[in-house]
Amino acid sequence: MKRLTLRLVLLAVTLLVSMSMFADGICESVSGNLVSNCGFESGNLTGWTTGGNWNTGWNTVGRFLPNSGNYALQIGNYAYQGEPIILQTFGDTNGEAYLFSFHVTQWGSGNNVNFQALWNGSQVLDIDGQPHAYNGQFSFVVTGTGLDTISFQAIDDPGEYLVDDVVISATNPAANPTANPVQTPEPGTLLLIGSGLLGIAARRRRAR
Repeated sequence: MKRLTLRLVLLAVTLLVSMSMFADGICESVSGNLVSNCGFESGNLTGWTTGGNWNTGWNTVGRFLPNSGNYALQIGNYAYQGEPIILQTFGDTNGEAYLFSFHVTQWGSGNNVNFQALWNGSQVLDIDGQPHAYNGQFSFVVTGTGLDTISFQAIDDPGEYLVDDVVISATNPAANPTANPVQTPEPGTLLLIGSGLLGIAARRRRAR
């Protein structure tokens, strides 16, 4: 009994220490990041505006599967509900190149799944029918106009997309946008993956 108790205490301490290493979110340490509440670490949508069919109960900020920190955005309606949209507008330098990057995790087993990221209403990413539990980091080169808007929208039937660590930072990259999916979850994600996925699955089961 004492050994079991000691193991549980050690496990709890390890989890707390590991989670604290990612408490602030990596996007917040990016110099010159123009995105407010970039990792949703406020625990809410401060700095963001919602649109489309947002208030369905599926679209929110919570302790799901953060790429870093403690929170991530959950987004994705059933197909019949229409797309939810979240966006943020910010000032930048006209004509300057910026790196638009973010992390996306997909959890769902349905065939009707789609995630889009947009820059001033134009698609930079369209994930359509990616495999179950997809996990990726994406980066795109965009050009500032002085006042720009990023947005995300998703359908995941059934399931959700999780967005974290959104960054707009000045850079001098090649002219063509690139996408670089990374299939391995971050350490903080690995610690929370079991509880997070079980929680999401339970919510979907209760709703059906």
